[in-house]
This record gives sequence, C-alpha cells and structure tokens, in this order.
Amino acid sequence: MEKTESNETQPEDKPDVNGFIDKINDKLNINLEGYRENLLSILKKKQNKPVFVKDLFPNFRTGTKDHEFLEYLTDSGLVRPLCGGPWKADSTIILTKKVRDIARDHNIPVFPLVFVSYSHKDKDWKNLLESHLRVLEQYYHLETWDDEQIPTGIDFKKKIIEAIDSADAAILLISADFLGSDFIRHQEIPRIFQEKEKDVFPILLRPCAWDLVKWLSRKQIRLAEGKALSEWTEGKKLSEIMPPAVEKCFASITEEIASRLKLTRYAKLPNEKNDQIF
Repeated sequence: MEKTESNETQPEDKPDVNGFIDKINDKLNINLEGYRENLLSILKKKQNKPVFVKDLFPNFRTGTKDHEFLEYLTDSGLVRPLCGGPWKADSTIILTKKVRDIARDHNIPVFPLVFVSYSHKDKDWKNLLESHLRVLEQYYHLETWDDEQIPTGIDFKKKIIEAIDSADAAILLISADFLGSDFIRHQEIPRIFQEKEKDVFPILLRPCAWDLVKWLSRKQIRLAEGKALSEWTEGKKLSEIMPPAVEKCFASITEEIASRLKLTRYAKLPNEKNDQIF
C-alpha cells in the first residue's frame, strides 16, 4: 500500500469548542454548563495522550463530587471507562462514539477507538497484530480495545457490546474458530455491521470456508501475499518464526487504518512539550 501523509489539523480548521458544547447540550439534551471546564479538560488532555481519572482528579475517591461528575457524564452517554467496571483513579476516560462524532464535526481531533474481534484460540495472532497497532497508539491518536481489558468479575458480554457500540472501526481476525463462535456470530457481528459508517478490517488468519459466509464474502478480506497468515508459519509457533509476509500484512493493515480513520499525528515527540490546540 502506498504510504500517505498524516492528516494533521490545518490552521483554517480551528476547533469550535463552544459550538461543540452547544451541540451536545442541544442534541443530547444535557446541561453541561456546570461541567464545561471539566469536559474541556478531558478534551485537551486527549490531544496528547489517553487521560486517566487521576490526571483530572489527583485525590479521586468514590462518593465525592469528582465521582459524581464522572457518573453524570457516564449516565448522560458522554464518557465511560475504557476497560469497563466502576470508576477508579487509574481508569482511562474514553469519549463515546456519538460525542467523538460531534467533536470531529467541530474540528476537534479525538482518539478513534478500534475494536478487535477474535477467537481466544487465536490470541497469539491478536497479540502480534496489537504490537503493530501500538505504533498508532504511541505516535498517533488511536485507542484499541479487546476483551482482555475487561476486569475480573465484570459482565463481559455487556462490556463487549458496549465497546462495539463505542468503536469507530473493527478488526476481524478470521479463522474457523472465529466463524464457529456462537457469541461472535450472534452478538458481535450484528452489532459491528449495525452502523454502516463503521470501518471493518477482516484479516484471514487460518484457512477456512470464509467465502461461504454471506456477510463476510461481500467484504474485501486481507491476506498475506494471497495466503492465510498461518500458511506462512508452516505449523511453527509465532514465537519461533515470523515470516516477512506476515509482518508486511500487519504493517499494511496498520497503515490502512491510519489512512481510513484519518489519524492525526502528534505534533511533537511524546516526551516533548506539546502545545494544546485550544
């Protein structure tokens, strides 16, 4: 795939913060006047890195006004913890998809969220993919989510559906185990394809009769030089061999995600002072 230049915010695309707040007040019927500065703090932090609760509230405690503020935004459908569960000091705050869409309409760059759908039997492949996606997490505005981020004791089905609904895009790691999973087939796939604007990236991990599956056969599926990725490993473990064709496939997917989601590159290196955009 031909490399594309990153889509950095142009000077003429000045963020319209007041318009963004007014739109939320109007579209979601929420009164944010008492929380305007708090919400702007989340947006400003999101330009540089994911924001943790402790970044905004160093002395965060359950039952305090800080906790009530986050609960209010959560109940209003504006934010949620990235990994689910109750709000804690080390919870990552993520804006919901409808709020991210409103922010983009007002030229405010926010982190897209990519949902990774896979069979647990393909966990090693998922981990390898995410090592490539980490480049986008470190140097661009992107967050990824998979079910390993769900805390112990949490309703995993509810959190998976919640993550899908919040995602801007989904990566599907295709194998016979993936296609044979009742939960993936009946719960994840219908939700992923429910929104026509959600970008979907199917990758064929292992040979299977994917072209007999109606919803998948209509999609452009990603191969490694014309083969399923596992065909390049010749039965060896991923830790023992990593063929260039497989690396190129994941690298190409990473570049395509950056292009299709129009990711914004950090203006400076992560350890340098990065000026806020508003």
